[in-house]
Amino acid sequence: MEDKFQWYKPGFIPALLFLTGSIVLSFSLTGDGDGSNEVTQLKIVSQTALFVMFFLLDEGLLGLGLWNFAAPLAALEGGNRFCHMLNNYWYKTHGSALQSPVSFPVLMWTVMIVAALAAFALNHFLRRPVPSESQALPLLSATMAKSSWVYWERVEAKWMDGILALLLLWLFWMAFTLNTLITWVPFLICGILLLPIIGGFHYSISRERIQLRWGWARIPLLNLQISDVDEVEAMESGVFAQFGGFGIRYSVIRGWGFVLRNNAVCLKTGKGRRVAFSAGNPAMVAELIKSAMRQTGKTATGAPAIEAPKHKPRRRRILLLVIIILASLAAFLAVPAVVYLAYKEPGVVFESNAFKLKGLYGVDIPLAEIAEAELIDLHEMPRISIRTNGISLSKVHRGYFRTTAGENIRLSINSGSNPVIRIVDHQGNAYYINRKNADETRQIFDRIRSNRNL
Repeated sequence: MEDKFQWYKPGFIPALLFLTGSIVLSFSLTGDGDGSNEVTQLKIVSQTALFVMFFLLDEGLLGLGLWNFAAPLAALEGGNRFCHMLNNYWYKTHGSALQSPVSFPVLMWTVMIVAALAAFALNHFLRRPVPSESQALPLLSATMAKSSWVYWERVEAKWMDGILALLLLWLFWMAFTLNTLITWVPFLICGILLLPIIGGFHYSISRERIQLRWGWARIPLLNLQISDVDEVEAMESGVFAQFGGFGIRYSVIRGWGFVLRNNAVCLKTGKGRRVAFSAGNPAMVAELIKSAMRQTGKTATGAPAIEAPKHKPRRRRILLLVIIILASLAAFLAVPAVVYLAYKEPGVVFESNAFKLKGLYGVDIPLAEIAEAELIDLHEMPRISIRTNGISLSKVHRGYFRTTAGENIRLSINSGSNPVIRIVDHQGNAYYINRKNADETRQIFDRIRSNRNL
């Protein structure tokens, strides 16, 4: 049984309008031959990919019956991208930042919040039509009485396959745009490993066995003899809560789960092994397995037999759970930490033989290696094509970047401040450095010149 994709999603109207506006503005920001085409096109592609990802995520949350936050998030993200695109367009046509009664960040967040509230209201008041599904159990075919028969089904979540496909495209795109072996090889390996698992779970049931395979590559996951099955249960809801998510999961109560929907068929073998897998109609599949068990001379038991294990979780499981929680917390806290470090201006250190910037993506340049040092205007900087290993947040850019001419450069700049120090060493490596305060930038430049006698 196939789940029908719900295309009617009124909550995505604000995000779609923002995406359309960004695409229209992008035509005015490209075509000048100044190197900005690639960057603008990349922004449009990423905004479109995020829109599609949120659209697919919305479908998954809809199937779970959870509070749906995908459309408001898409509106927030789309509003952010559109406001920055509009600001770039205004700067190009008027030579200054977007003029408004309030500052640009206040204007941007106002637009984003209003759009998110509009998306929530559209989702709430323009409810989606939910197709009715018959839950009646179909009569088992008379052919099951024959000596051999096979029931086959593929269980997939289109929204999850869509997100995996977007992730796969991003991994391959990163692999083919990064220019150093140590950076592009991991992306390529991850993409190759991800490719075979797209396509959901495929399971087959016969009089002898239950087999489960994964993805279009049909990776074997389960091969269970019918004669080993003692208990069968159809679980019509609550799978997401029991297993803590979708995919290949483990639950203390249910054992290993191969689940992509909020329902499952739960099995228990005579050795106490527990397995669960999603099905289009779990009740029908459970009856099918019970019929196969009867054909092998076994008596099938139902749901009451599957209970929580009486023993307490082992210390190793508790330790693993604590490690997972701590790792997740560390990853969550790492994001604001990186943002803080990126916005914090690096410390400047002059040693007897070197000039250093301390902090995130710091710089260490021996004074004897400096071939050129000059003050340039911000608009004289080369156009950036892509960030290869660094961070860009609003006007702050630090790390390794590649220009439209193919040159690899180091940046530690605030694009809202002028001027910029350009340093070139004897190996031809170029560094662009400035501070938020223009006077501090000039003072650093004067010290470099005096220490190096340039």
